[in-house]
Amino acid sequence: MWRLLRIATIVTLLGLAAGAAVLLFLVYTCPYPPDHVCFVITNVPDDARFLCLLSDSQGRMRPMQWYVGEMLQKPAKVAPKPYSFDYGRNEHASAGFVAWEIGDRYGVAVKSASGTWQVFWLPAAQVPLEGRSVIFGGGTIRIDLSKVVAQPLSDDAANALGLQQISEPHK
Repeated sequence: MWRLLRIATIVTLLGLAAGAAVLLFLVYTCPYPPDHVCFVITNVPDDARFLCLLSDSQGRMRPMQWYVGEMLQKPAKVAPKPYSFDYGRNEHASAGFVAWEIGDRYGVAVKSASGTWQVFWLPAAQVPLEGRSVIFGGGTIRIDLSKVVAQPLSDDAANALGLQQISEPHK
């Protein structure tokens, strides 16, 4: 009788330990949603004041939402929330987090100090997601704008993306 009770106690404790290990694993490896992707953009033009990542799927351009905050992040409610820069301190490189959207191609829309927009388009094959987990998502993309030719972004296209609401850089 005591032997069965001891075995039952051991099995219960092992079950609790296994459950705690699984919970600890999930908390440690899953602090972000699966679409939470880090981006690193280098060689941003000298006169850039804002940028926004775009996805284009079957001719439909969409700005990617920015993640804000720390743990248990959610995409920003405002669409879009382009990032602002003070390049004197960022050495022409940018990094942040977006809610990644699958597309046929990806773009970086950049607003210059003069207020004009341009976009750097890359085919999806040139923007691989590094370190993405099949189960947990995430990952990192890296874009070097010096390897991409900029195209003007028309006022109509910028308006359709909600980008014309962007005015002066944040101080």
